[in-house]
Amino acid sequence: MTSLKKSKKALRKRHVSLNPKTDNLDSLLKKASMAHREGGLAQAERFYLEVLRQRPKWGPVLNALGTVFMDQARPDQAQMTFEKATHLKHPYAPAFYNLGSLKQVDNDHQGAVNDYKALLEIQPDFGPAWNNLGTAYRETGHSEQALSCFRKATEFAPDMAEAWNNLGVAQDETELVQDAVRSFSKAIEIRSDYASAHFNLGVSLQKLGLFKQAEDHYR
Repeated sequence: MTSLKKSKKALRKRHVSLNPKTDNLDSLLKKASMAHREGGLAQAERFYLEVLRQRPKWGPVLNALGTVFMDQARPDQAQMTFEKATHLKHPYAPAFYNLGSLKQVDNDHQGAVNDYKALLEIQPDFGPAWNNLGTAYRETGHSEQALSCFRKATEFAPDMAEAWNNLGVAQDETELVQDAVRSFSKAIEIRSDYASAHFNLGVSLQKLGLFKQAEDHYR
């Protein structure tokens, strides 16, 4: 009984107070990060806002505050905060990624394209951004650009199963069915329980007349 009580206590969120007299920026950041990690979103928000009161143009902190707003289901505040981080004299690259992701959720795919392109000008080898850019291009009807982006995604993030699956979809849609089979197979090699990739591979195999192999993947 004693050990069970202790374990329950350990699971409780710690309340960390703000002390303006003793908290320097490093202390505030540590408290904000701990509160966010433990689910204390209101506390994390307060600490990040205090940091930004003292240093309002700090890109990583603006980005972190934006993620707090996202976790609180406050997308409008998140978007405004990410935009502040992207409009700095030295834009904070991860904020472009988060901003693009938010816009995709809101079906603003063209806006997301612009954000991912801005990010990739700063960090051209960021595979997940190429993957998301490809998805945004596909949603706006630019199939060739999407295909090119997914190829870049698999080049820079070769262990990203989602990128291989998306590449396969783009290849299948542009009649590169055998290439699609290889891409879907690679996605499954990386993540054997990837249901979408198994289904998509089944579709491509069926197009090639390989019905038994397709059946195996449908199963």
